[in-house]
This record gives sequence, C-alpha cells and structure tokens, in this order.
Amino acid sequence: EKAHKMTSENKFQWFHQACQRLCRTNENEGQARIPISRNHLLADSIETVLSLSQSDLRKVWIIERKEEGDESIPLHEWYESIIEQLFCPDVGLWQNCDMDETRMEINFLSGVICPNHLRYFRFIGRILGKAVLDRQLLGCRLSQKIYKLLLGWPIASNDLNDKELCYLRSLEEMNGEEVGKLGLHFTVSEDHLGLRTRVPIVTNGFDIA
Repeated sequence: EKAHKMTSENKFQWFHQACQRLCRTNENEGQARIPISRNHLLADSIETVLSLSQSDLRKVWIIERKEEGDESIPLHEWYESIIEQLFCPDVGLWQNCDMDETRMEINFLSGVICPNHLRYFRFIGRILGKAVLDRQLLGCRLSQKIYKLLLGWPIASNDLNDKELCYLRSLEEMNGEEVGKLGLHFTVSEDHLGLRTRVPIVTNGFDIA
C-alpha cells in the first residue's frame, strides 16, 4: 500500500531495495560459482543454474571458465550471451509476436522443435528472476501477455494476438447459445510442421461435447 502511493522513480528504488534485502551479503556465504566451458556455455550454465538451491539464487554469482588460466566472465556479458542464444528464433523456443515483431512470445511448437523445452523454460525463469535481483537489463522484449502472467494479472482482449482474438470472438458469438448442438469437443487442431493433428485440451477431451 505504501509503494502504491509512490512516484515511479521512488517505486523503482523501493523495489530494488526490497530485492537487495533478499540477497545475502555475508562475504563467506554470499557467492555461488557457475563453472562454464568456452564451447558449452549454454549447456554448462543450464546444468549448474538448475542445480542451485533457492538460497543460491540470492547469492552473488561468479561466472568462471573451466579452462585453465581463463579469467571469470563479467556478469553482464554472460547474461548477454545466454539471452542471445535462448531467444534466437532458430532455437524454436520463442517467436516474434504477430502484433509487435519487436517482442517475443512462446512458440507453441517449442515441444516439437526442442524436446527438452520445459527444462529450457525453467532455466529462463531463473535467469529472468536473477536478472531482476542483479539489476541487469536483458536484451529480450517479451509480450505484454507474458509479463501479466508472471505478475498474476488478468489477460485482456488487447493482449491477445490475431489468432487468439479470432478464438475469443468465436467464443463471444457462442455466448448464450446451446453449444451442445454445435458438435464441438474439448480439442484443438495443431499444425506440427505440416502435419495437422487434433489434441485434447482436457483429459478425455475427444469424448466431451
């Protein structure tokens, strides 16, 4: 309630002070080391970050090279490299928004293109949260819908892309009608690299009309 009445600048300061209180400051306990190799930066980072405990996420991360004689990597360079690799459209995890190509949204085919996509998204979630604590500006702009989901805010119609708006308008047109007569089921048609399949959106969706 107190923060709600603050100016934007004061809110920004208050938020980061709250983040700092979450982080450890004891020099002996306040560091977590992330060992990476030059040729496997992303894979090594994922393996280590996902193995960290909740308390480790609040510590100062030291990004260390595994190669003998190499110095630690500056944190902002590590973030930059990680984000560049994860948000590359060729990886298949993210795609440009239909309504704003400067923003990214989750690729609904990510599970087809990248079988371990949930592991990657869990890693991304930890990176986004850690970047907030570290006051790091990341080179990825997500859709407003994703920010709202992260904050637990309700999604409005102006947050939806063209395809989702089409679904919404169809549902609004059916509002109040006897949908049982339309022969609909709890399934969705998906195009998996040219192969169209119907997928249940709830358990036994094919049998529910």
